[in-house]
Amino acid sequence: MSTYSSRSESSRSEAGTRARHAAKVAILGKRDVGKTSLISRYTKGTWSNFMPATVGLAFQQKEVTVDGHDVRLDIWDMAGQQRFDSLAGLAFQNVVAAILVCDCTDEESFEEMQLWAQKVQTHQQQPLIFAIACSKMDLEVTGRAISRESIAAYAASLGAPVFETSAKEDVQVSELFEEVARRLVRSRAREVGERKLGSPAVQKRLARIELCRTHWLYGSTALQPQLWARGGVEGKIERQLAKLPQEVREIIERSPSSCC
Repeated sequence: MSTYSSRSESSRSEAGTRARHAAKVAILGKRDVGKTSLISRYTKGTWSNFMPATVGLAFQQKEVTVDGHDVRLDIWDMAGQQRFDSLAGLAFQNVVAAILVCDCTDEESFEEMQLWAQKVQTHQQQPLIFAIACSKMDLEVTGRAISRESIAAYAASLGAPVFETSAKEDVQVSELFEEVARRLVRSRAREVGERKLGSPAVQKRLARIELCRTHWLYGSTALQPQLWARGGVEGKIERQLAKLPQEVREIIERSPSSCC
């Protein structure tokens, strides 16, 4: 069973038109990189210069709408001190996405962020969705310690987007969490689509589409008049594609060979 579908809730909004999802997101990094400040800015719209350090684990929720889907992010804030490592099993259980945080003025935080990524991956059987927050960009003028090139190279190894954030000035904070939600929705859609793609009904319809293409390409005189009578082969294929589940159509749009 896929990570997202087994660890999220799906229902319908009161209007009955938007899917709803819930997903557990861990925010990880060295102590004092600003994890709690990012969460506070996003969930409460507040920032304080005297944010108390997280003791053990903290938890916040935020609902957001992306791509027509309502997503509830269950955000778990893991204390950065090593003495709380024993809580990792609880913090990482059922996590589907992780936000890795480093302080742009602290080179060591970049190295420790990578260790946190390794820790959370050891607790998962399925690939995680990652995003990276290079925090405290309002302090960049005092001396940046982590190059953009280094962060970009590491992010590429994870397939993660990078956001240069400032909780103090509210820069790229909402964008960070919303991109995580967007990737969660897309991951869910891919998983549903792949599952439906293998169903007998979908395979039967795909076989009809391929039959139309084959007869058209190789000039079947038996089938061409029938196709033309209903608007031509393109119309026939379009009608068959329109009957497929949306998630399957999205897979075909990304990879046309999926239906061949």
